[in-house]
Amino acid sequence: MPAIQLRNVSKVFEGETIVLTDFSLDIEEGEFLVLVGPSGCGKSTILRLIAGLEELTSGEIYIGDKMVNDLPPKNRDIAMVFQNYALYPHMTVFNNLAFGLKLSKMPKAEIETQVNEAARTLEISDLLQRMPKQLSGGQKQRVALGRAIVRKPAAFLFDEPLSNLDAKLRVQMRAEIKALHALLKTTTVYVTHDQVEAMTMGDRIVILNDGIIQQVGSPLDIYHQPKNTFVAGFIGTPPMNLLPVHLETGDKAAIEGTDFQLPLTSLVDKLKSVEGNELTLGVRPEDIMLVDPGDKRAHFHLPAYLAEPLGNETLVHFKLPSGEFVARSNAPLSSLATGKEVGVHFPEEKLHLFDRETGKAFGS
Repeated sequence: MPAIQLRNVSKVFEGETIVLTDFSLDIEEGEFLVLVGPSGCGKSTILRLIAGLEELTSGEIYIGDKMVNDLPPKNRDIAMVFQNYALYPHMTVFNNLAFGLKLSKMPKAEIETQVNEAARTLEISDLLQRMPKQLSGGQKQRVALGRAIVRKPAAFLFDEPLSNLDAKLRVQMRAEIKALHALLKTTTVYVTHDQVEAMTMGDRIVILNDGIIQQVGSPLDIYHQPKNTFVAGFIGTPPMNLLPVHLETGDKAAIEGTDFQLPLTSLVDKLKSVEGNELTLGVRPEDIMLVDPGDKRAHFHLPAYLAEPLGNETLVHFKLPSGEFVARSNAPLSSLATGKEVGVHFPEEKLHLFDRETGKAFGS
């Protein structure tokens, strides 16, 4: 049985603002599930509905085999970590960690044992007598995590917990939270707008837009097989290039606004379901090959209008009448200089085709 189930959940806020309609999702026991999407897509609302911090408009939520629609948050056996740390400023770290346990009337000796155990797990034992104002951002986040851990809940709910940290510390805390999940194996639902966090942390990712699930799957499945142009353009840094094309006779696609043609002989099976000839072609930046202009593999030639050196690689930007695309290259920067013409090869086996009107991937 799934650890958490949402069945036909709808949420309408005052003013008739519809956030979720007939939303259903199963979260498996012990998994790390990430809800990701742009601002306003409904991901934090889902988390707050599970926690009981928002009231359902309709539908059912189960934690284990118990429907929790009418249960207050304190009786749902969940622990939530928020974007702001919400530490009590007048309490020491020890008392912040112990506060919830004291409210539950746990014996003093057991409280001390569980607090010390959580502190050792998070490597904050030396901070237990400090006040929150004496802590760094990363230390405050560990205390917030510890306050959730000591309760040993059925599920952890994380609402963008790393967004207030600087970039380096976010990377560190990302790894620590993932390692903590591997140790505790507690069902975890994690909300973020950062697709890098989603890719690196989730066992499964749920991609949302306007309260609707766009795709659910493992990070690599979603990355390599996006089901629509929204997912293709959201996941990846830089995201998948999306170019308008139209089909030509002989299994070729022409990039709109140009005379550039791409062979699609290996995609014949996908093309069988195509109605009309206007499509969107997708290709990841790392899958585009940049070659010498005289190389026979080049499908067309273009001058680079921008090169972004990143040390171990360079992002090379190209302009077309119908849009722009980016290639990721390991070639020396001198060969990718701005304004210098480059041969461009789109490998057939790496191309994705989407319906221009619906955005749906062919063959998915």
